[in-house]
Amino acid sequence: MPDGKPSALMIGAHLDDCEAGLGGVSCRLAREGWRVVFLNTIGDVSALPAFASKERADEFHRQAVAAALLLGAEKIFLNYQHNLLHQTDPRVVSDIAGVIQRINPTLVFIPWPDDHHYDHTRTSRAALEALSYTNRMAAGKPVEPHLREILAYEISSWQTRDFTPDFYLNVAPDIDTILAAMNTFRVFNEATLRHYTDEMRYRRQSWGVSAYYPYAEGFKHLGPEFPIRSLLPGLLAADLRPAGSIQYPWGGRYFR
Repeated sequence: MPDGKPSALMIGAHLDDCEAGLGGVSCRLAREGWRVVFLNTIGDVSALPAFASKERADEFHRQAVAAALLLGAEKIFLNYQHNLLHQTDPRVVSDIAGVIQRINPTLVFIPWPDDHHYDHTRTSRAALEALSYTNRMAAGKPVEPHLREILAYEISSWQTRDFTPDFYLNVAPDIDTILAAMNTFRVFNEATLRHYTDEMRYRRQSWGVSAYYPYAEGFKHLGPEFPIRSLLPGLLAADLRPAGSIQYPWGGRYFR
């Protein structure tokens, strides 16, 4: 924790995954003085026909860095190939563990593991394994972990299965920035980019209805403490609501 600044590590598979699911919370944590880091396991996009040339692939990377900066985040790429993040390849666990060891985050966000895209599910499960065995899996000097909380997020509603948030964060003040970050990816064709940004807006509107916010992002608490003892209510205050607390009483037990 350099200079006493806490850090949040946000892990995604593809170059736009963190921007798609974590734009609002990234903006908010950055304003609160946190160091925010986006880690993507898929850095090699050459298997995709649209990015087979080095020039196009480099442009994709530049736009990913620019999108993260709009959201207050740094960007780290691993070099695994799109659609070839094999379940049996242990190196990805070691590589993620190495980043965890260097960043030593207080908060970690990972993709929800029940997803139709294998890159997403492999990244999620590898991240959990790396978080469980960081110092054993990484080659660097062992660290005393600062980790306090792991949260799951949804990359997209049309790929994820059975994602039910525990928390909703009000992201209405940052919705324009969230969408502008995705629109930074001009490497996508116009129809694809419109599909992505529409889905992002409508998903946040839907969660906002549940939380009585104009727009919200939803997160699932994965531990490591149980019952839920989250950092988020104290950190994000009135802009965070537990799922169920409006209509059902269970949420009050944790946040009084």
